[in-house]
Amino acid sequence: MRIKNKTVIPLRIAKIVSFISEIKFKYFNGEVPKLSATAIAILSARQFLTGDKAKNELGYTPSVNTEQAIKKTIEWFKSVNYIQ
Repeated sequence: MRIKNKTVIPLRIAKIVSFISEIKFKYFNGEVPKLSATAIAILSARQFLTGDKAKNELGYTPSVNTEQAIKKTIEWFKSVNYIQ
């Protein structure tokens, strides 16, 4: 899967937009923020998660592969209007 239009937003701007969006949602019944403070924190820390620890320590095996998981995630994001 390839991201088509990659847009780089300065971290400070992203944090301001996130803050305003969350206030608008919380106090003025606005739409669900598309960019949360938590998402910014994870993305700016360059954290990438894998299931290796769950596999090694717990013997966990996922029920879907990565491609299927991404498709299901995108479908869910669309169903809650995070993306169109």
